[in-house]
Amino acid sequence: MRLSPDNDFLAIADATNDQIVLVYFALQESPRPTIRVSRVYALKSDYLRYPHGLAFLGNKTIVVASRLGDVAAFRLPGDSECTEVFAEPLFLVAESEKTKVQNPGSVDVYKLADGTFRMLVCNNHLHTVTAHKIKLEEGVSVTGHRVV
Repeated sequence: MRLSPDNDFLAIADATNDQIVLVYFALQESPRPTIRVSRVYALKSDYLRYPHGLAFLGNKTIVVASRLGDVAAFRLPGDSECTEVFAEPLFLVAESEKTKVQNPGSVDVYKLADGTFRMLVCNNHLHTVTAHKIKLEEGVSVTGHRVV
């Protein structure tokens, strides 16, 4: 599970059901501090196969490492009353010799000085960590696949 960068929601990898559960909440401060769940929905995709690791690219894009699949990023929908949202990936880092990804379990993302992002992926069965550079301007590109 991972808390969003803006602390507005919690993303939970539901591996059993091949989905990501998003729980939005709001803090009410009076008369005493209370956390209220405002919305819950499931993010589903054909590219979620035993999802495990979660990371964020900003507040509206989630990266998911699926142990029986690939690493995929999804734009989160805006306000919606749906309880299930089916999504296609914004980008996909598929298992291959080129990407060096296989059975990804954990993932993390951090912003670099040039405005791009570095994504680190733990590849469980290979016992490796791979690094990938993500550029979001002018379309999406994922390059620089290497073992660190």
